[in-house]
Amino acid sequence: MTGTRSGDEDAWEAVYRRVYRGLFAYSRRRVPDDHAADDVVAEVMARAIAGADRFAPDDPGIDGWLFGICRNVLQERWRSQQRDARWADIGPSLVPVDDDGPLDQVLHHEERTRLVTAFARLKPEERDVLELRVAAGLDADAVAGVLGKRPGTVRMAQARALTRLRTFLEEVT
Repeated sequence: MTGTRSGDEDAWEAVYRRVYRGLFAYSRRRVPDDHAADDVVAEVMARAIAGADRFAPDDPGIDGWLFGICRNVLQERWRSQQRDARWADIGPSLVPVDDDGPLDQVLHHEERTRLVTAFARLKPEERDVLELRVAAGLDADAVAGVLGKRPGTVRMAQARALTRLRTFLEEVT
């Protein structure tokens, strides 16, 4: 295992390029704008580099470790600003809008609105599990590490959250 442990800048850049989109999307749903999300990702990477002796770029758990740092940074921001933890507009990152035409854009907007409405009804823990498993693409072991749970518990929580999301989507139609 070489790379991040020895301070290899190329290895850190490769890690950054691989996880940036996921960290940014995860952060963006919890902060008011893109600049704040970029700040969160920058803080995550600064902390990761400071703790580079814990993981190397080829370590299987590095993505989960970075999302765990991201979650901590976001919680610290929320606490320090003492504001309501409302979610920012999560629609654009969950439902891509193609430039097909006005009717398609209206339909995509309606679908996004339904999804955002249903997703907002989930408990915060359920949203975390779904975002980390589905949106960020982490496996159950990585999510378990981020949330401090067992992988089996994460899989069960994901199944329950998806069932509740389906129910909420049906109620919104």
